[in-house]
Amino acid sequence: MSDIVLFYPQFQTKIISPPLGILFITAVLEKHGYNVKVVDANIDQFNIKDLITEDTILVGISSMSGPQLKSALKIAGEVRKQNPEIPIVWGGVHASLMPKQTISHVLVDVAVEGEGEQTMVELAETLKNKKDMRNVKGIYFKKASRQVYYTGPRELMDFNSIPAPAWSHIEHNLKTYLGIRGDRLMVQFSRGCPFRCSFCYNKTFNKRSFRAKTPDRIIEEMEYLINKYNVRMFDICDDNFITYKKIFLNFAEKIERKGLDVDLQLSIRLNYIDPEIVEGLKKARVSTLFIGLESGSQRIIDEINKDIKIERIK
Repeated sequence: MSDIVLFYPQFQTKIISPPLGILFITAVLEKHGYNVKVVDANIDQFNIKDLITEDTILVGISSMSGPQLKSALKIAGEVRKQNPEIPIVWGGVHASLMPKQTISHVLVDVAVEGEGEQTMVELAETLKNKKDMRNVKGIYFKKASRQVYYTGPRELMDFNSIPAPAWSHIEHNLKTYLGIRGDRLMVQFSRGCPFRCSFCYNKTFNKRSFRAKTPDRIIEEMEYLINKYNVRMFDICDDNFITYKKIFLNFAEKIERKGLDVDLQLSIRLNYIDPEIVEGLKKARVSTLFIGLESGSQRIIDEINKDIKIERIK
């Protein structure tokens, strides 16, 4: 049986991508010696009774806001019914944006605010050794009295220090994650964005901070996925991959120099696009760009703090 079980609840969509947040956390937990079971409710058939025992340290659930919460609550309810003593830990975007609301629910024992990698390691150690959770930064938790405690914010991590996602945990579902092409995989090489768009989770979750892996590290991870799983299209889901122009151009040069047979798609801010970046996109073998324009009205763009101009869009 697993020390820790991590669930990614079901989306109401046909688009299925690997649960990268959970896979990053799993990699860090395994590095610290924990046995982790990852369950993607979008694909995996599972029975709670077969996953947890009295020796399970905690059950983690990562959810975005919206319909995914219904699946998350169902999973939490089944865990509570199976074993009322196992701590149920919620993380992800919803718990980070609305931690007080999240911790107030009867099916939540701990709400993790922000990045979960180091927090989950410390939380697992604390629960395993029956220590005081008030020493774990970045969480809201309830004790038997139902009193809520907040331990204060945790500093953002050096993203380059985090291991690659625990890809081995999705090998049984790899065909689904690789999509219709059979060689496309969603990946993440950086976190955060320095801009201030009012609709974005980044201001709260990443505090407008941008942290990226080095170009050499990114290339290394790409080559691993190419050789191990025959990945050719890399769907880079980063919020703002080209935040630092010099680093991106260095990355693009390395792709060209190595002659990697890849196909990249990524998001880009409109105001980053210039002849030098376009040449870099070509060298990096980028075939698809997603550009967030949001509106054709300058008034709306200004109100949401998008910081771009209609003339620049044109």
